[in-house]
Amino acid sequence: AHLTWIWGSEVAYMKLDNNGSIITNGSRITCCVSYQDKPAIATDLNDDIHIVWIDPRDGHTNVYYTKLNNNGTAIINVTPLTTRLMDFDPPSIVVDYLGDVHLAWRRRVSGGYYELFYKKINGTTAATIIDDRQLTFRRNVGSDDPSIARDSLSNIYVLWLDSRDGTEEL
Repeated sequence: AHLTWIWGSEVAYMKLDNNGSIITNGSRITCCVSYQDKPAIATDLNDDIHIVWIDPRDGHTNVYYTKLNNNGTAIINVTPLTTRLMDFDPPSIVVDYLGDVHLAWRRRVSGGYYELFYKKINGTTAATIIDDRQLTFRRNVGSDDPSIARDSLSNIYVLWLDSRDGTEEL
């Protein structure tokens, strides 16, 4: 099992075997004076680990990414995936069968409300394949808690809570 969490104010990683014994000791994968938060984790077919989190290190909260090998060594160093000057909420992550990384998150847009966004990056280089794409356009209606998943054919699905009818629904 691969685990990620906030250790103090930084993102940490640990690997456990099937019995819960530690294989890779907990180690910090970020080192900044800012307070990183809400990491999400996914693995690819090579059992490499992809981690995203929100991070205010540049004065504005953005989404950051790193990729680790199966032993917890960085393959792709910490990389900002967004550079917008807006507030972000936790990203959701999934990796497709080609190793490309798909993300969904909630971001505050002008007017003070939140909308959902999607991005696709190359899982080998972290290069953008599909830039930030707004998924919802519901002024003054909540679009919250996105979750991203893939099926066996690597079709990507994004689910979220929506309160357009006055009741939160998927």
